[in-house]
Amino acid sequence: MRTFLRTPARARPVSRATAPALLAVLALPLCGCSASSEPGQEQEVKEGIVRPTESAPPEFGPLSEQPRDTRLVEGDGFSLFAPAQFQQSTRPGPGDVPMVVLGTPSQEAGGVVEVVAFREADAAAGVQEQMAALAASKTDLGGVTDLRREVVEWPGAADAVLVRWSEPTNTAEGAITQTFAQLAVEVGDGSLVTVVAVAPEEEFDAAGVFGVLRTLNVGASA
Repeated sequence: MRTFLRTPARARPVSRATAPALLAVLALPLCGCSASSEPGQEQEVKEGIVRPTESAPPEFGPLSEQPRDTRLVEGDGFSLFAPAQFQQSTRPGPGDVPMVVLGTPSQEAGGVVEVVAFREADAAAGVQEQMAALAASKTDLGGVTDLRREVVEWPGAADAVLVRWSEPTNTAEGAITQTFAQLAVEVGDGSLVTVVAVAPEEEFDAAGVFGVLRTLNVGASA
């Protein structure tokens, strides 16, 4: 990820042009990823394909305390801390589950700067399968770069996987490259909490979306 250095004269309003692409990202993992129909092969596939072979670096793990100048945002079974400039709303997500949406205007025409989070009480597949399916789909998509799928330790989670990548997106204002980070954690009751952070590639670091993702706390009630 590259640090955003330039400062445009003014911020542009958030464009919804990339919203369908973001929803496609969210919807895909819910389809699951069948490990194998052969019982004797299930464990081999699980360890060789589904489970990531790398661990996320510490700087991509959870934050241990609330960042300064942030407010508490609560969802169904989870909470986040968001800076004041992020406006909060809700949208229906995959399977019509309510999504907490935190967004702020992008400085790039057509760009989307958002963090969305939701909980699935009855997920179609586990964390490992969902994120393997997501990574596989991005591997087959032309233009995707910097794809990483990593195990990450998360407080209160039985299992957690982080997938990061950048991909080109066509908007009404033209083609741009957006960077995504998608975290999925499995809670002790079997439910899954997913958080997706997205911003234009050149803006991702400065936008603070990944910092919001890192504040995820599972188990909090709305």
